[in-house]
Amino acid sequence: MIWECYSKTKFFLDSYSAWVYRLQAISQRRPLFHGMTVRLFINGIIVLIIFMLINKIVMPEFSLYMNNIKLIRVVCLFISFLIASPFIWGMLFSYKSVTLPEYAKTWMNPAMFIAWFVTLIELELLSLIYFPTKTAVITTIIIMLIYFILSYKQLEKSYQWFEEQFLRNIKNNANKQSQYEALAPWDTHLVEIDVREDSVLIWKSLRECNIRTKYGINIVAIYHGHRCVVVPRGEEKILPNDKLIVLGTDEQIERFRNKIETVKQIYDEIDLSSLFSLRSYLLTEKHELIGKTIRNSKIRETMHGLVVGLERSNSRILNPDPDFVLQEGDLLLVVGEIKKKHL
Repeated sequence: MIWECYSKTKFFLDSYSAWVYRLQAISQRRPLFHGMTVRLFINGIIVLIIFMLINKIVMPEFSLYMNNIKLIRVVCLFISFLIASPFIWGMLFSYKSVTLPEYAKTWMNPAMFIAWFVTLIELELLSLIYFPTKTAVITTIIIMLIYFILSYKQLEKSYQWFEEQFLRNIKNNANKQSQYEALAPWDTHLVEIDVREDSVLIWKSLRECNIRTKYGINIVAIYHGHRCVVVPRGEEKILPNDKLIVLGTDEQIERFRNKIETVKQIYDEIDLSSLFSLRSYLLTEKHELIGKTIRNSKIRETMHGLVVGLERSNSRILNPDPDFVLQEGDLLLVVGEIKKKHL
């Protein structure tokens, strides 16, 4: 049962990443409550899972050894609050990520009110699992608030540690954890391919190789020795012993691998994260790119970027064609140089 709950939760969080891309794009124009909303939502889900697991798994086990049902409920409620306390702290103080404009700063911070209201409502509803009376629920919440006030500093440190570990470990599995995975949208991966001296692709330009059309992958960067070419153009030639940084799905990369070289995951010896990043752009009403093709959008020229994904009406398009016409509401995923940030 524990594994089933874990699998469902992990599936939800992986699917949630697509929504995060859109939130990141929207937050460029509406940044005020974005950070607080994400923290409230994720921590609220974790608190819910903890309470449900204790209720469904731990509580029945206790009932095998204890006859006092009220005592069992008290113990399980205490365990639930104790385990969930760092994440409850994260909900209560998620408002700290919101920087209000001067005109909105009052003695009652609206962001704080929202964060505390949502947190207390969730705790009250979850407490009803163990004690269905209002008096017991109110008493429990008061006791827990006193506990949070007394343990403020320790809970803050615990939450920060949990948040770092949690964000680091929701990737697909340990051997896929790389600083470059964050640059790969949906089910794609960034990998490094070594070009053999006898490869059929050497001394040919990218346009001649026609890699994108044949294999569906994107060449994000080429290493000629110590010189790196980010988002190379079609006339860039592939030389012996080059390193190609490619973006694609497992199937696409495997097909390309069979043609050129064995694939290996990127490790820390090549720090491409300092050169380029994946950014999301939402085409809002009257955006200058609406109605233009990707080729005519000049994204490559203006930000040294490559459109690697597009989301439209809940449909995802990986490696959209250069002649694809952009529309209002499209979410573009662009790999480009960090110095060139804006469309």
